[in-house]
Amino acid sequence: MLFGVRWWVFGAFFFVVGFGRFYEYSAGGLCMIPDLRITVLRVFHPDEVFGDDYPVEKQEWMGPCYMHSVGQEFIVHEGEMPEGFCSGAWVAIYPHVRMLLMGGNMPGSEAGIALGSCNDGLRPVVFMIEWV
Repeated sequence: MLFGVRWWVFGAFFFVVGFGRFYEYSAGGLCMIPDLRITVLRVFHPDEVFGDDYPVEKQEWMGPCYMHSVGQEFIVHEGEMPEGFCSGAWVAIYPHVRMLLMGGNMPGSEAGIALGSCNDGLRPVVFMIEWV
């Protein structure tokens, strides 16, 4: 009997999640996970990062990130990467996004807020991810 109940709960979980929405379990039951806002806080130029001591030969194309600018905002809906967001930066900050989507918080941070950065070593971009 207990084995059958486990499979029923397992199947019910996939039935609920299968509609393409993310849900989490809270004290009140199943509820939809909130949207998140990603704000670009800082876009670095390689000169700010390395000064005159570049680790590679300096090229003319090396400048600040061309995809993001300070103050830009994106909304993460249902855990999907926002349109126009850099896929490399998305991969880098996704652990923070996923943690907030699941209701977690970064140790030592204000509840519902995380800071992350893209992992471009020449021109990093810093993002604030927060619950909407």
